Amino acid sequence: MADFLTVVSTKKIESKPTINKIQDLSIQDAANVDSAQTALKALKNQPSYETVTNVLRFLNGPDVSLVISDPVYASITHELVNNTIPNYWRTLKHRSKDTQSLASILRNPTGLGHLLTRLRSLIADSRHKKATGSTQDVSDFIEDTLGVLNIVLRGDDLSLCVWKETQEFGKSDIRKKLVWKEYIAQVASGRVLSVRAEAEAVLEGKGVEHSTSTGRDYADWLARNIVHMLATGDSSETRIAALTELSSKALSLGYTGKIPV
Repeated sequence: MADFLTVVSTKKIESKPTINKIQDLSIQDAANVDSAQTALKALKNQPSYETVTNVLRFLNGPDVSLVISDPVYASITHELVNNTIPNYWRTLKHRSKDTQSLASILRNPTGLGHLLTRLRSLIADSRHKKATGSTQDVSDFIEDTLGVLNIVLRGDDLSLCVWKETQEFGKSDIRKKLVWKEYIAQVASGRVLSVRAEAEAVLEGKGVEHSTSTGRDYADWLARNIVHMLATGDSSETRIAALTELSSKALSLGYTGKIPV
């Protein structure tokens, strides 16, 4: 039985984002990205910064969306959130075009779901008692992931964009309804609000300066999203039904305030 417990490898966890190490590597030729498969392969293969921007450019194309239910897109989202952001965000965030490109790709239930899952994992890790002499600190990763989430949520048009993207790329009426329900569960049931608050609390506990938001701020943002979706575009039965579902769920958040008009 002892043979089954033999250690075959060990893995060292970096305490800070590895962008500096990535920059020190020899520059690789930028990969040609022309399909979801090549995008995923490029992200997994320790890409150069030029390759990362090529992937972002492809994923922002008119015929691509992470809403598509193919497994390859779920894998791409996983790589973006769990590897690209930790390694490249501190460079990306100083380049407005690349920042908006990444945020645009993740502005859907798939992207939001992976960001929330990543934050939950990091928050849980931050609460574990560290071994003596351990230098691991996940606050940098929490700060970066939270920063991306805040940019994804920025603006009053997220709900409308998600609905339009779902209608365009959903492969069936059932799939479209499921994607929209998942979005509502994320933004209107308190899931985003609670995870973001926990992440902010971790950073505050470690003395990390960051922007903060209140439940009232979030409720105001959600209300503006609903108003924007109501005031913009057609009034089809499908859209009205989606708005009714979102509005009904939003009322359960429990924050009161005047809805902006």
